[in-house]
Amino acid sequence: MMNSNINDTLIIDNSSHSFDINVHSSTSHPFTNLDDKYNYLTYTSDNQSDYLKIGTINIQGAYQLKLDNIILYFTTYNFDILTLTETGFHTPYTHNNIQIVNHPNNNSKLYIIHDTNGEHKDTGVAIILLKKLFKHFITCIFLNGRLLHITLKFKPHISLNIIAAYLPANPSSIHYKDSRSIYYTKLQSIINSIISSDKSHKLILGDFNTDLDSINNKSSNDSNFKFIKLLRNFQLYDLMH
Repeated sequence: MMNSNINDTLIIDNSSHSFDINVHSSTSHPFTNLDDKYNYLTYTSDNQSDYLKIGTINIQGAYQLKLDNIILYFTTYNFDILTLTETGFHTPYTHNNIQIVNHPNNNSKLYIIHDTNGEHKDTGVAIILLKKLFKHFITCIFLNGRLLHITLKFKPHISLNIIAAYLPANPSSIHYKDSRSIYYTKLQSIINSIISSDKSHKLILGDFNTDLDSINNKSSNDSNFKFIKLLRNFQLYDLMH
């Protein structure tokens, strides 16, 4: 069941499933890659391994034309969760944009949750989930094709929060000057709501359109530094370095 409200929050009525780590299965990934060589896999009753492969990619627009290649990339590299930025998928005032596509290697489905509410064609973020994870999906919050926050719930009372972010490439321009404060306030509100729960975990992925090396220089005047500072204040760390 899907419900939307005026706060741009989508609620999915999904029953929760637990991870039973004592049950093993011979199910494997569609392809063998380096992750399989360097990670010992423990499978569960949900056919889930003991780790999740999560990634992000800026597709630089033309989402609908590139969809087949995106799905191929997702399945070839065995992603469980993949965030997309700059999709260019633009359908304002859409509140329940969940796309279901066939998994190319089995009879399962892939679920793509979109924020297509951007005001410009260079906006758009999305999160792709395997079916085994989508059944844990309960809510999402989105903002102007720039921020998409989804929550996955697991027993016992554990939640995983994935935030896809795409900050303006030229945030200093008059065009984005007013919207920056909106994104900042919304991101701050989302993180505050997450940390209020003891069993909530969070990952923020996407394209911040900034150079972390220059930001680490105190003389940096990067306009997106405020966002990076916010994340650091919440003790979030850059996993790419």
